[in-house]
Amino acid sequence: MSVPVEPSSTKKRRSKDLPEELKRLSAEDITNALMVRLEPDPKESGEAMVAYQMSLEGGGKIIVLEDLTLDQLRILCRKVGARYVNNCNKFQCRKALWVITNFQEQRARDHAVAVAAVFETLTSNIVRISNIVFSHEFLDSFLKLNDTKTRADHESGEIPKAFWKEVAEAMNASSDDDGTALQVVIAEDDNHYEEIMSIELQQFDTMSDSAIRKKVQSLFKVRKEIKKNMSQSGEHDNDPYNFVDVAMKKVRGPGLTKLGCYYFFKRCDQNPEVDTTFAEGMDENLKGNTDDIPNSSKIPASNEKKRAYAAMTEICNTAKTIAEEMKQTNKLAEQSNQLAEQSNKLAKQSQFISLAQHLGRQEILERLLASAASAFED
Repeated sequence: MSVPVEPSSTKKRRSKDLPEELKRLSAEDITNALMVRLEPDPKESGEAMVAYQMSLEGGGKIIVLEDLTLDQLRILCRKVGARYVNNCNKFQCRKALWVITNFQEQRARDHAVAVAAVFETLTSNIVRISNIVFSHEFLDSFLKLNDTKTRADHESGEIPKAFWKEVAEAMNASSDDDGTALQVVIAEDDNHYEEIMSIELQQFDTMSDSAIRKKVQSLFKVRKEIKKNMSQSGEHDNDPYNFVDVAMKKVRGPGLTKLGCYYFFKRCDQNPEVDTTFAEGMDENLKGNTDDIPNSSKIPASNEKKRAYAAMTEICNTAKTIAEEMKQTNKLAEQSNQLAEQSNKLAKQSQFISLAQHLGRQEILERLLASAASAFED
């Protein structure tokens, strides 16, 4: 007689969870805590890089990964993004931890390099623009750019008609024929001389004339903020570089960098007349005059705007008055037409009455008289 065999249990084995101290860690915490080394690969010849322990709480506690169970190692792998470890052994899990950690570190390094390259290009853009507008070729026109042009300027050809277009051409020149953009001017004893001189100015973005103009506007605004902050009471720092970050946050101009703004600031210091010329940040409505007339006789642009607005208001009021008068005139003309029509009607009735009297038609005469009386009553 055969003995019945008890069926094997189909109940799924319960995996062992991570210790509480590891549960609380984020994926970033885990990857930062892992320590790796070369170990012999038990399945293949040679060695492989694997994670072998974790340093927690600033190195105060060490967790040896070999002491964890296979279930715990697999959970740890999934926590950091290595999800396909269901069939891996403990060595392969530790190897997976190193692979994912190394990948993330490499990605972080690549990102840092890419960000540094972008910032260097943006700084190069600003330095090139600064070199161009402050060069001997462009400086005189640059200083006149914010002036109101008179008829004499147009007739003498003194107006820089295509200034920003010419700046863009010099900025975007890639050949060595025009070295204007590469002529860095800064004192050798400047604290940031080495940083500026190390910028690769051949690496730059091609920019339109309008983009360059807006960039210069932002740079002037940053300079204004730096000077304001440096002049505040309680500040004893003479290095404008230390005030650039705050100024950039206030201005929020696109494509600005700390070193680029600092270089533009120093170029302005070398040409202090720009602070007078562009005192209001190149606002289109705030311009000087190219005539050599006393300052007291110059009319501020704000007054000009007020006068123009007052003149426009006066014109509008005059037009409104004329419209009202025309409306009254039209009304009077309409009344005159109505009176003329009534007069014509009465004249006709008078003719009919005379005719009825002449013919001796009493009934017609009565009807006409009644109609005339009714018209007068209306």
